[in-house]
Amino acid sequence: MDKVESGAEGPGAQIHQLLTDLRAKRDEINGKLDFDYNLKEELQRQLLQLTEDLEECDIRMIAGKKQKKKFDMNVEETEQAIQKLDETSKKLGETFSKLQKKK
Repeated sequence: MDKVESGAEGPGAQIHQLLTDLRAKRDEINGKLDFDYNLKEELQRQLLQLTEDLEECDIRMIAGKKQKKKFDMNVEETEQAIQKLDETSKKLGETFSKLQKKK
């Protein structure tokens, strides 16, 4: 009879140990899932922030391009005005030289 009791106790203990191991593995998997859910939430929050930052950067770049275009136009207009002043100055210098020679 001892063998029957040992035999009954042995498989029962093994089943209980197996159940304990299965529960431990389940808890481990649940912990990993919780970690991944939390990580996903954090990454989504960061992605949202990065998307907002990118949109703000795009807006600044559009405004900067408009400002650059205005400055480019101002520089070009100023260069043209200086060139015209130089041409006028040369013409006036030539005219004054001719006038002085006639005297």
